Amino acid sequence: MSANQADEAGKRLLASLDMWEFGVELTELRLRREHPEASDPEIRAMVRAWLRGRPADGVGRVVTWPRS
Repeated sequence: MSANQADEAGKRLLASLDMWEFGVELTELRLRREHPEASDPEIRAMVRAWLRGRPADGVGRVVTWPRS
């Protein structure tokens, strides 16, 4: 892998992590809107539970990986 390819791969990784963090922030905002009475620790616990409960795959037909 050339230095340029490694730099591009690093940029893609950082962009992916930024998107993941943004998704977590959006989930926290949704939970605050749905549970206005919840305290900060309660919201953090809901976010953690949401993260732990996420399925490894989306809704749909189960397929083998890698696909042939």
